[in-house]
Amino acid sequence: MNHFIRSQKGLTLIEVLVAIVLLGVIVVSFIPLFIQSNRINTHSKDMINATYVAQTLLEDIHFISKKTDDDFKIKLISMGYEEVVNNCPTSFCFQQENSGYYIWTEFTNLNSQESLPHAIIKVYEDHSKEQLEAQMETILPLKN
Repeated sequence: MNHFIRSQKGLTLIEVLVAIVLLGVIVVSFIPLFIQSNRINTHSKDMINATYVAQTLLEDIHFISKKTDDDFKIKLISMGYEEVVNNCPTSFCFQQENSGYYIWTEFTNLNSQESLPHAIIKVYEDHSKEQLEAQMETILPLKN
């Protein structure tokens, strides 16, 4: 029986502890990678959502400009836009809150016969306009 106990091969307590410590060091070194990955995924999700909001509004504006015979400004206001008179760098500016975002929309050359009408939609995180989440622009179709 004494011979049986001595011939068994196994791990000592020290070897087990060393293996656990090494495994712990390896796992802990991957934690910052997972944290950074989570941050990037959250930022990408926010950007995709903001781009979706901008795309939807751009399609609505494109449709209005193509199909409506009414005054373009009146139609935008009926959609929930608010006209901005001050601090507008272009011909017409509108703002709107939509899906938790602050939307800034600029139009140039709406009534011009020499240049194509142009729309720019900027989606911000909030009214401070510090964090631009998405931006889309298009040339509006001309009415026949």
